[in-house]
Amino acid sequence: MLFRSRRVGLSYGILGLSALLWPLAGTLALGIVLIGFTGFLEGPAYSGTIALRQRYAPPAARAQVMTTVTSISQLMLSAGAALGGAIHHPMTLIVMFVAVNLVAAAGALSRRRP
Repeated sequence: MLFRSRRVGLSYGILGLSALLWPLAGTLALGIVLIGFTGFLEGPAYSGTIALRQRYAPPAARAQVMTTVTSISQLMLSAGAALGGAIHHPMTLIVMFVAVNLVAAAGALSRRRP
């Protein structure tokens, strides 16, 4: 269990840091490739997070936990889109993306075995 949590933390850290490559894109095509690369790196973090939720949620409440987390995720996606529309400086948004993912990585890496 601890090993999976560490892998999720490392995955979030790597995908967050990969966003630092985005400003290097000189063309739209390269930008799409770099953002796609970050999306590819999100796979292990996303699937690992779901596995951890299933493992730690009590069986009787697992459906409620997953539904609640999905609802909160949708809310945060909407809030992120609104924030992105309000902030017109791409580097600010990239730094915020990196920071959020590094905080998630730190949280997963600092988790103690129950």
